[in-house]
Amino acid sequence: MAGKKSGGLTGADVPHKNYLTTGARIRLARKRSGLKQSTLGKLVGVTQASVANWENGAHGPRAATLDRVATALGVAPEWLAGEQREPAARQDLQARYLKAGLVHAPVIALETSVRLLAMPPEDPHAFAQDYVPVALASSTLVAVHADDAEITGIVPRESLVIIDYLDRRPQDGGLCLATVDGRPALRIWRDRPRRLVTCPAAPMANGLRVAPSARPATTFEVIGCARAAIQFHQGRRRRAFEG
Repeated sequence: MAGKKSGGLTGADVPHKNYLTTGARIRLARKRSGLKQSTLGKLVGVTQASVANWENGAHGPRAATLDRVATALGVAPEWLAGEQREPAARQDLQARYLKAGLVHAPVIALETSVRLLAMPPEDPHAFAQDYVPVALASSTLVAVHADDAEITGIVPRESLVIIDYLDRRPQDGGLCLATVDGRPALRIWRDRPRRLVTCPAAPMANGLRVAPSARPATTFEVIGCARAAIQFHQGRRRRAFEG
């Protein structure tokens, strides 16, 4: 359908699009995806009350959180932001990005990421396949390709996930790189009980419905926590989420 991007919602889907606030757009996309406020909150790492406050206009999500919301709902971040991101806010975001500086993270094969479990970890530059520039303040970053149907509910395929391999204490609901029954994989960490779960995306009539899996790994060891994901699409790239 004309005006759609990546199967998600655009302004062309809704009448009077210029009058929809960011909160109204989040509510619309959430309902079309069949998610409860509490479920969306868990997927992006906030409480149900925060989602409710976004939707009723009490306050809006930060830029990094908005990107995670867009990924979870299968819509473009630009559509969610709508007319609400003022020029001053855009300039502030650009200024913070430029001040952060660039780190060139080595891109490594998923299978070789287990070499980072050694103490001290092996130097990932020794087995890097490529490099990707990221504006994150850390010198212990690597990038791995995400091509796993078990996590497409939170990270689209054709993405690079940026991992901090010295951060091995994931937050509840956060994405991490770990060995799963002896093999490296990207999974979602849950605290109670301590386990790794998947997050596939189940197709619906409109957009995507995210369905966290209850199947935990038998044995696992965390290699590092995800800091961001960069989605490559039709020769361009965009930030899928930022942790």
